[in-house]
Amino acid sequence: MNALPEQHFFPIDHALCGAERTNPQVIAVVHLHGGRVPPESDGYPENWYPPGKSATYSYPNVQDAAMLWYHDHAMGIERLNVYAGLFGAYILRDEEDALNLPRGKYEVPLMLADRMIRKDGQLYYSASRNPEGPWVSEVFGDCFLANGKLLPYCEVEPRRYRFRILNASNARFFRLTLENGQSFHQIETD
Repeated sequence: MNALPEQHFFPIDHALCGAERTNPQVIAVVHLHGGRVPPESDGYPENWYPPGKSATYSYPNVQDAAMLWYHDHAMGIERLNVYAGLFGAYILRDEEDALNLPRGKYEVPLMLADRMIRKDGQLYYSASRNPEGPWVSEVFGDCFLANGKLLPYCEVEPRRYRFRILNASNARFFRLTLENGQSFHQIETD
């Protein structure tokens, strides 16, 4: 169900395909990135729905274990909606138990993102100086969030952990290291 407000809080470039003034301002469609799903459940960019409308998808979950992610995919405003927080982790499991990887509280999903936050605490999205064409090609934030939190903290025990990491930034790459310089293993990637 699209229960979002009817007005977007970021500037929309109505010259972009899908974001025309004839469309509602706030449209959304869910896409399971990396999911093997039937075509009618793929969340194509043109299959958006406005506030008050909904869609039902079927995810068979018949594929290898992975940390996938779901995100908005609406043509013309996907970048704005994802920046606003319309994304999340989707974990599929299979016979990976044989690998004896940490589970439960020792398996921590980390959704990383850079964002700009105004002094009043609201998200800010860069726009060009042209009010009729506010689209910009890339946005780099100056604040870093993990699971939507600024300055997150996670109490850990002296043992192995499994971190499932997702980059939900608009354009930024992350180079991750442990503060103590200890090595770690990357098991898989999208």
